[in-house]
Amino acid sequence: MKKYLLMLFLALCVAFCLGCNDDSSSTDTPDAEIGGPTPSPMGPSGMPGSTGGIPGSTGGAMGSSMPGAMGPDGMMGPDGMMGSGMDQGMGAAPAEAPADSTVETLEAKKPNATINRDESGEIRSYYDPDAKAKTKTTPLTELQSREVALEFIRANYYYFDSMSFDKRPDSGKLSGGVYNFRWVQIIRDTKKTGNTINVSVNPYSGEVVKYSSTRNNWTN
Repeated sequence: MKKYLLMLFLALCVAFCLGCNDDSSSTDTPDAEIGGPTPSPMGPSGMPGSTGGIPGSTGGAMGSSMPGAMGPDGMMGPDGMMGSGMDQGMGAAPAEAPADSTVETLEAKKPNATINRDESGEIRSYYDPDAKAKTKTTPLTELQSREVALEFIRANYYYFDSMSFDKRPDSGKLSGGVYNFRWVQIIRDTKKTGNTINVSVNPYSGEVVKYSSTRNNWTN
C-alpha cells in the first residue's frame, strides 16, 4: 500500500512539473517582438523607413528620411519643416551696395585748365582760360567775387580756416577785368609765415581765372 502511494505521488509530481514547463514556454515572447513591431518598408506614416513609432523617431512624421527633416543646425527648411541646414533655411545675404565713385575731379570739370598739384594732392597753381569769358550781364561785386575765391580756396587748400590766414588790405582791387585777392598766414599777431594764397576772379564769368599757393614752415 505504501509503495503504491509513493508511486502515485511521484507520478503527480512529474505531471505537475511537465505542466509548469508547458506554461512557461507558451508565455515566452519571441526575440523578434521585443521592443515593438518589426520595421516594415512602409510604416503607418507612409514614408520610407517608417516604424510607426513616435513622431520624430526614425520613421515617424519627423524622420530623418523626410525632405527638410531635423538637420544639425535646426534651421527651417524650404517646405516649412525643420530644415537640415543653413542653406535650406535662409537665403543668401544681399550683396553690399557699391561705393559711390562718381565724385568728379576739378580736372574733369575743367578739361582746358592747367592744374599743378603737389605730392599731397593740393593745388599749387591753376589757370583756366575759359573763365576769362564774359557771360554775366551783371558782373559780381567785389564781395561776391571774394566769396567765389574763398570757396575755391577751401576746396583746394587743406585746413585753410584753421590756419589764421589774413586777407591783405591792398588786395581785392579790380585790375585787368579781374579781382585780385591775396591771403597771408600770420601767427602770434605779427609773425608772417611763408604760406600765401593768390586768387583772381573774373566778375563777368563768376569763376576763378588764376590761383597760386605756397605752404612752408618758416616765419619772418
